[in-house]
Amino acid sequence: MLSATHLLQYGVPQGSLLSPLLYILYTVDICHVMERHNLRLHLYVDNCQVYSGVAVGDETSAVQSLAACIRH
Repeated sequence: MLSATHLLQYGVPQGSLLSPLLYILYTVDICHVMERHNLRLHLYVDNCQVYSGVAVGDETSAVQSLAACIRH
């Protein structure tokens, strides 16, 4: 079964010279939110990885930071 098709009103052609700049502008806000919660972020193409470094036995602080970030 195929999904319904939708005509896009806006977009950037694949391979456009503007693509990298527009991607950065689109994702910069999420980077700032993660930093405010002491979380690290790794972005690559269509993948986003959030991580945090904590001392052994202090997993609770990492979980609390991530929960606070999600509530934001």
